[in-house]
Amino acid sequence: MRRTKFVEVSRRLTILDLARTMACLDCTQMIADINDPLELCQSVISYLRKTLLYERTSVVLVQKSTDIPLVFAHSSDGYVTESQHLEVARVNRIIRPPAKGVIYSVLQSGRERLVQDIDKCPDYLHVADNIMAEACFPIIDRQRCIGVMNVEHSVRDGFSHDDLIMLKIVSVGLSPALRRAHRSGARGLTDKFPSESDIRITA
Repeated sequence: MRRTKFVEVSRRLTILDLARTMACLDCTQMIADINDPLELCQSVISYLRKTLLYERTSVVLVQKSTDIPLVFAHSSDGYVTESQHLEVARVNRIIRPPAKGVIYSVLQSGRERLVQDIDKCPDYLHVADNIMAEACFPIIDRQRCIGVMNVEHSVRDGFSHDDLIMLKIVSVGLSPALRRAHRSGARGLTDKFPSESDIRITA
């Protein structure tokens, strides 16, 4: 089974540059080896950010019981000066319905979205000065969008065509684990950090 998946991914990588090809193969190996959905998502998105120099990567999962989207996994470079749990809480507040922004629009439409220049996107929610571009990919379960993998770049037009192909492959690869997490009601990092009412959230 794993060999079959490897061959399928390999066939799709023939048009990608070396860095994105290696990222796909490494992420595919993680997906095959790591069973826990949170550990898997944290490993993959942290790897992508560090290896390909994305500014911030995250996975948002809609809660089955409430239909509220929450941060499931998150990797950033620490531009929030306090700690990661503050950033998770802040993102949770921003994407809480009714909301605007790229993540919420993908959750509503179930279609991937690319914003190469956030200044030209009227519904972009400005959360950090060093974010210039954003790419967001839906996680689908039974024809319903249950979450997204979101990647942000510090450079305008920073996402290449190879980036988009590679990120699409990775998001599809994460989907089975995220479907399991969604059905079980898992909340990922949101459960590991204090609730919003317990911490000071900085804008």
